[in-house]
Amino acid sequence: MNFSLIGRLNICEIMKMNDLEYIKKFWEKGKEECIVSFKRKIENLFYFHKNGYKDEALTLCCLYIEALAKMFRLNNKRGDSKKEFCKALILNGGNEIFKKISLKYFLESIRNSKDPDICNIYNAIKNYFHELKFDIDHMVCIDQKNDLFPDCFRKTFEEGEVLSFFDDLKIDVEKINMWSCLWKGSVASMVYDKIRCNLVHLAIVESIRVDEVPLDFTLLYEALKSMSATLIEKGINRFEKDFGEKVLEKLNME
Repeated sequence: MNFSLIGRLNICEIMKMNDLEYIKKFWEKGKEECIVSFKRKIENLFYFHKNGYKDEALTLCCLYIEALAKMFRLNNKRGDSKKEFCKALILNGGNEIFKKISLKYFLESIRNSKDPDICNIYNAIKNYFHELKFDIDHMVCIDQKNDLFPDCFRKTFEEGEVLSFFDDLKIDVEKINMWSCLWKGSVASMVYDKIRCNLVHLAIVESIRVDEVPLDFTLLYEALKSMSATLIEKGINRFEKDFGEKVLEKLNME
């Protein structure tokens, strides 16, 4: 059994075995193979990159991160793939850079939102910069290296710093946090949009640095290894709990 089968296992077929001990042995063997197989896939990325297949290694690295992110929410209601990807990187990527927030990228991400609360945030920030003679609607659409940008557009901030700024603008921050909307401006969100999506949908690689840190294969490969150390086991354990409950329910009905 390989990693992909964890998400597609035909429980009905397995339960036809009608032998709890056999089912346990079958599952334990498959689980071990799954973990070994996926970790081998991760290790192979280093050799792909080393031997010149750099774009391919980076693409697979992003997709494996996405696979782990989806594994992490097994048994939950299907969610937003981008948010799951970002959450996995921020919580389990092993690097503080992923949770840093770019004010410019945050504004770029929410400028067309239909959510009235998010619109209020955008308009409050827009009015603040308008008084400083900056046109935010124009700025969120152009390169962040532009010399006309205010200083705060050239760096990233911690969640608390952003909330403090919002509070100064009289924005109600009671319901605002990383997972309500700030994740949209996170470095993890940049990775998804600028690296993962560009590679998967456009087959292009964009060179990006944040706070002098390159968002490249080395960074994401280390993040993937960090994630795999916890998320594979967590994902399997969550699936195992649900799988076990269904097996026992079936056997008790026999």
